[in-house]
Amino acid sequence: MESDQFRTAGEMHATQTGRIRRALEGSGIGVVAMSAAIRPAEPLFGGLRRGNGAVLGVEVVHSAGDVQVVVETARWSGGRPLRWMVERQLRRAGERFSALAWTEEDAAVVVDGVPVAGRMIRAGERWWAARCRAGELEISVGAQDWHPDVIAVETVADVAAMLDRRRAPASSGAQEAPAAEPVPDRLSREPHRALVDMVLTATQEHADWLADGGTLPDLPRYWSTLWRAAVQRHTELTDEPEPVARESVRGIVDQLAGLHRNAAWFREDRVLRERAIAETLLSGTGLRDAVPSRAAHLAWRRLQDGADQRPQAHHAAHDDWLAAWTAWAGAGPV
Repeated sequence: MESDQFRTAGEMHATQTGRIRRALEGSGIGVVAMSAAIRPAEPLFGGLRRGNGAVLGVEVVHSAGDVQVVVETARWSGGRPLRWMVERQLRRAGERFSALAWTEEDAAVVVDGVPVAGRMIRAGERWWAARCRAGELEISVGAQDWHPDVIAVETVADVAAMLDRRRAPASSGAQEAPAAEPVPDRLSREPHRALVDMVLTATQEHADWLADGGTLPDLPRYWSTLWRAAVQRHTELTDEPEPVARESVRGIVDQLAGLHRNAAWFREDRVLRERAIAETLLSGTGLRDAVPSRAAHLAWRRLQDGADQRPQAHHAAHDDWLAAWTAWAGAGPV
């Protein structure tokens, strides 16, 4: 057994806090929060942004009722646009981007008492974000329902005290998960296909949510029951033991969801999409291995088998898989 299983939640929380403190100390990135004179609440640690094994950014949160303010300090990399910070707030609030008026203008951010030129973007009357460069660091502030006369931030002098305010997880009994609903009769006869359709619908809804915000989409209450039904049918068709069948079903839906995200022809051409789904189900369940898209399925297996390899090799395998499907789509019916 893992040693963490014998530790209390409080001990594990303290250990995690220590790891965060060491990561911050070794990052070389100063932690920045709203200035004490204007902050709506005491700063709380929000999270670390990592990349290539290094800390790239630090997030601090000020939260008081409806007021939410996030301050991120990051090594400048020309990465995420300022609009992204506002969009993240809007998604959390269930607001649609397209329903709001967006404006952008020059702005000043006071950093440790020194005004620094930057940019500000607003969405409607409640949300905004501002950003400036301070040496090699990029400082971004995003806010909801908070409009100070001056945007002023300062380096947090006592990071340890801020980390000590991290809330330890409440020790409570296990909560009961909501009961799963039965699968509708019309779906239970072909659980593989019903599961694929559900996942593809969810993939599109999630893409729409990322693009324009709104209410976070959710899966039907019967999704776990449908998943189990598909795994059970898979064991009947293939004689695979349940753990193997579970991974096989996951591979089928993951490949088709990946096609939806990566291939415009899959999203836009109903005939091609139906053929791709049918052949993936035939191949994935072993009912027919010699499908016209066999090269793509073999490429998918190689991609999955090499999921833990170096990023460059993984990207190459992904490109090979997508190229095989593109060739299949361009070849027409066989």
